Amino acid sequence: MGCTNRHSNGTSLSFTARQLSRVRIHVKRVIGVLTQKYSILESTLSINMIMCDEATNVSVIDKIVVVCSSLCNFCDSVVPIFN
Repeated sequence: MGCTNRHSNGTSLSFTARQLSRVRIHVKRVIGVLTQKYSILESTLSINMIMCDEATNVSVIDKIVVVCSSLCNFCDSVVPIFN
């Protein structure tokens, strides 16, 4: 049995449990890579880091996660490439 999601243009995506499982595994790997490379993501956060900035309506930790994720995009892929 698969899961079907609708796009705004009316097309549908159908995923099997196996496909979703593969994606979930890769997401877990990426989160692991992020937390290993950037220890700030594992540390206890002060309340000031999770409070939204009034000017931008974005918290400091959100900005940190975006920067860490962007830097991680320059790293080697966690998805094995089969030739």
